[in-house]
Amino acid sequence: APEGEALEVAREAGLRSGASINLVSATTGEQVTVSLRAPLGIGEYTAVFSGFISGIDSELAVKAFLGKTTESMSVAETEASILKIVSLKDPVDAMHRLRLLAPIETLVYRRDGDSADQSEGRPVVLVPKASSSLVDVINFLRSGDASAFDDRAKKIVRLGATVQLIQLLAALHTRKVVHGKLEPKSVLLFSHGLLYLSDLGRARRQGERFTTSRPSRYGAPEVLEHPETPYTYSRDAYSLGIILFELWCGRLPFDLGTPGVDSSEKLENSHPATLYQTVRNLDQRLSFDVCPSDMPESVK
Repeated sequence: APEGEALEVAREAGLRSGASINLVSATTGEQVTVSLRAPLGIGEYTAVFSGFISGIDSELAVKAFLGKTTESMSVAETEASILKIVSLKDPVDAMHRLRLLAPIETLVYRRDGDSADQSEGRPVVLVPKASSSLVDVINFLRSGDASAFDDRAKKIVRLGATVQLIQLLAALHTRKVVHGKLEPKSVLLFSHGLLYLSDLGRARRQGERFTTSRPSRYGAPEVLEHPETPYTYSRDAYSLGIILFELWCGRLPFDLGTPGVDSSEKLENSHPATLYQTVRNLDQRLSFDVCPSDMPESVK
């Protein structure tokens, strides 16, 4: 699995909590020392830690791309150059105008000056550290902890997230760019309550192609059945609809299997590698029977 591969390479490269690693700026060539703190997660071909660098007081997210495949290298290159793809130059501008997390700095990892190190040349990007993600919001809303809040408060949270998600996607699409793999974990929440788009390694311009070996359970049917299909805005729109359903209803539609809700057997049956078999038999109409009675018709 890509996550397992990333974890193994991260260990071999010396990426761990408490480590200080020497990196080289991809733009200036200057050495930068990064102090790693708590791990934030392992993703597809990535290891993410909180960390600090000299000269910057705030805590950052340090995202190291460690995959060995052509696909993983393409994902890393795209995320490192996302500003160019959306026709912007300043990561702060990207945050303010598009609510998009672009790298503050792109670095290259080298261990003890060893040019033969297997991580040589692979980028490490520094981005602002979020408080949590949309995954945490969804998990909270369907947990017992949410029962302490009245229905009106939960509805306000869901409505706020719904509006923001639509705004995020619309802003990206105004740049003629498709996210390509929109999921709750790629939407990050900051302490001031705003959501931001991240994980942009599979972003492409409208009409371009990118074939992934790791389809998503949030992916559009045409992408699951034909991974080489050109990028369209509807690809993101479908994923947005699936996310909104989960946000409001606590589970995925179409019997897809919901992590944290369904049994491991159910999840195995709806593993992304076999999702195309499920989407072939999709109902043409969504069922909102499991959703809150106060779910607005406009959201449906």
